[in-house]
Amino acid sequence: MLLISVSIFAQEKKLYNPAADAKVDIDAAIKKAAAENKFVVLQAGGNWCSWCLEFAKLSKANPHIDSLINSSFVWYELNFSKENKNEDVLAKYGYPQRFGFPVFIILDAKG
Repeated sequence: MLLISVSIFAQEKKLYNPAADAKVDIDAAIKKAAAENKFVVLQAGGNWCSWCLEFAKLSKANPHIDSLINSSFVWYELNFSKENKNEDVLAKYGYPQRFGFPVFIILDAKG
């Protein structure tokens, strides 16, 4: 029973994709935000970060918060893990991870 619980929990945690090309994905999010007159939120963190996962869970579970976010923002989970630290992307934004995770970076439609 314990193995099943751990397996299910591990599957639920996959919010961040270490294999994603963050530069391409962020450019697409910026274009989408421009077309929809929204901002972009980059939530930097990883599947190892309990606070990152809790924020995502809370914001999606609460319909009011979820609708507020979706009406104003295009959301992107920027991976930071041993597999892919996305150091060049984080350097572009001034190394915000120096304060800990999760990190929220707000971009306008021009990036």
